[in-house]
Amino acid sequence: MQNWIAITTLAVQDEGAAAPAGASDLGPTVPTGEQVPGTAADPTVAPPQQGFDPFMLLLPLVLVFFVFMIWSSGRKAKQEQKAKEQMRSAIRTGDKVQTIGGVIGTVIETNSDDVLVETDKASHTRIRFQRAALQQVLSSKHAKDEAPAAADQTSA
Repeated sequence: MQNWIAITTLAVQDEGAAAPAGASDLGPTVPTGEQVPGTAADPTVAPPQQGFDPFMLLLPLVLVFFVFMIWSSGRKAKQEQKAKEQMRSAIRTGDKVQTIGGVIGTVIETNSDDVLVETDKASHTRIRFQRAALQQVLSSKHAKDEAPAAADQTSA
């Protein structure tokens, strides 16, 4: 096999000798399948060194931050949903409630999945809502009644 030397600036030719057909001024030509020493295809040549990229140092920190934010927001949403479910399951007859649509009324009747709310006592207007449509309990007669009863049981 013939060794090739990469010559980029100087080509020695005999005076009066014509360049072969297809020759160019771009440097030495290499037959197909052979490698020129000192090129990127040569396995003995180390790849060029890359500079330090500061973004690569910050990338793991940014990823950890985003994972933490997603985890904490999901946890907070679960806690709020659990509190709403507990509030909805504790609704009793006589509680004053507000719906997600802003309707305020007094609970007249409760079922497992819906409640009957009286919005106007003078005209006896009653509307049936699903428990999921109740946003908050404005006042509860049972919370006041249960607190002294619990206190009586602990003092006895």
